[in-house]
Amino acid sequence: MTRLDPTLRLAIVALAFSGPAVAADTVVLFDPFAYETPESIQIDTSGSMYVSLAMTGEVRRIDEDGTQETLAFLPIRPDVVP
Repeated sequence: MTRLDPTLRLAIVALAFSGPAVAADTVVLFDPFAYETPESIQIDTSGSMYVSLAMTGEVRRIDEDGTQETLAFLPIRPDVVP
C-alpha cells in the first residue's frame, strides 16, 4: 500500500465520518447506529491512527490497511448510551 501524507489520510478518514458519501480510498467506516461516534483522531509516525469513540468508550488503532484493534475501553456514564 502506498503511504499517504498524514494530512491527506486525516481528510480521507474525515470523509468516512461524514456519512454515506464516501471516497474510494476510505480507510474505515464507522456505524453511528452501533454508537461508533468518532471523537478524536491522532496519527503516529508509522501512519497508524488512534480514534476515540465517544459513545462506546473505546480507543481503537487503525492501521494503514484499515485493520482495527481496540486498545482500551474508557468508562462512560450509564445515561450516555440507552
